[in-house]
Amino acid sequence: MFRHDDDDVVLLASRVLSQVESGAVPSRREVIILRRNAAPDAADLPVAELCRHLLQREPDDPGEPAPEVTSSEHEMRDLKILAVRALYLAQERAARRISDGEYVERLNALRHQHGLEPISGTHSGEARR
Repeated sequence: MFRHDDDDVVLLASRVLSQVESGAVPSRREVIILRRNAAPDAADLPVAELCRHLLQREPDDPGEPAPEVTSSEHEMRDLKILAVRALYLAQERAARRISDGEYVERLNALRHQHGLEPISGTHSGEARR
């Protein structure tokens, strides 16, 4: 069975949970990845419960402590806003209303507003200078 790195699964589960809780529909591909990385007894859970299960499960290495997932309501609200805005940008790019370069620039600006590092991309403003 194909399995992703635990860190990748945690990030994906966090993003999908944020989408679901904000009313957005996560991509089918992402849900499939989460289900494939879940324990057999959790694979058929509703998406939000599946994400919570994956966020709370024990790491593969028993010597490694499980990550604590705690966020304030303010942090959760900010993450939901970020997820919705990033989803909107992705939909705009998919509909070809913005170019790949515009998508990367706008996404990096959005990430900067939320105190996150920019994504790497050949279309970023710094790469064109």
